[in-house]
Amino acid sequence: MERLNPEQRTKLIELYFENQRSIILTQRAYRRHFHVRHCPHQTTILRLVARFRQNYSVCDRPRTGRRRSVRTPENIERVRDSINDKPETSTRRRAAQLGMNRRSLQRILRTDLKLFPYKLQLVQRVSPADAQARLRYAVRFQNLAREQQDFLQNLIMSDEAHFHLNGVVKKQNCRIWARKTPRPSFRMICIQ
Repeated sequence: MERLNPEQRTKLIELYFENQRSIILTQRAYRRHFHVRHCPHQTTILRLVARFRQNYSVCDRPRTGRRRSVRTPENIERVRDSINDKPETSTRRRAAQLGMNRRSLQRILRTDLKLFPYKLQLVQRVSPADAQARLRYAVRFQNLAREQQDFLQNLIMSDEAHFHLNGVVKKQNCRIWARKTPRPSFRMICIQ
């Protein structure tokens, strides 16, 4: 059921006291008065009456607690400048550098700046000689499959392989924040 407006709350309090504090009679009178099939639940009515007795008001209490102050225009601009300087810095490190909560930083990145995290992809540089090598491999593979009857049954294939020719690349925690997918030449790690 949707929230009650002030008029409905006021009428509910009136009906409660008019019907000698009977929940069922109050609910029936509420249905008749507002011409609805569903009425507020017993706990809603009792909570509203308790609030009225305590505050003499049917309005919601004002929100208490700390005001949100992280997503200010100044902080949004600071994050924008930080992203423009180094888009590959992790959100943990960036939050520490800017002195703000990591979740608040992520909210600014996604909601205010409309950026998305893109993961680095490892790609292999393709040269013109690779086409001939692929053709030779395919022909050799076909010949082996024809010559040996159980060649394909003994073949194990997997799509997971990590090759590190130029040292270890830690790409798991590296994200680039951008509005659209970075071009293939931008920040990609090429393996020779």
